[in-house]
Amino acid sequence: MSADIRTSRSMSLIGRSDSINVPPMATVGKVDICQVRIIKVCFLSNSSNLGKNFKLVRCEDGWTIKNVISTVLSSGCVGPGITHSLCYGLLLKHLKSS
Repeated sequence: MSADIRTSRSMSLIGRSDSINVPPMATVGKVDICQVRIIKVCFLSNSSNLGKNFKLVRCEDGWTIKNVISTVLSSGCVGPGITHSLCYGLLLKHLKSS
């Protein structure tokens, strides 16, 4: 019975536009969505843990190889305190997933 009362109240309010303050609809502006790719950067290491010889790097549209290298070097995966970051390069290979 109480559900019927609530329903009738809400229905009576719908018909009366002067008693309901409905905020205007918000407009959504254009959002610039850039493509993001995640690449797997493998590197050689003296570590015995072979599972840690790679770094997943999130690359946004317009990134250069220099951006990818600096991201890997700043993460500390290659080693701490890299001072000559411009001396590093990448050997690019396409590896098929199994």
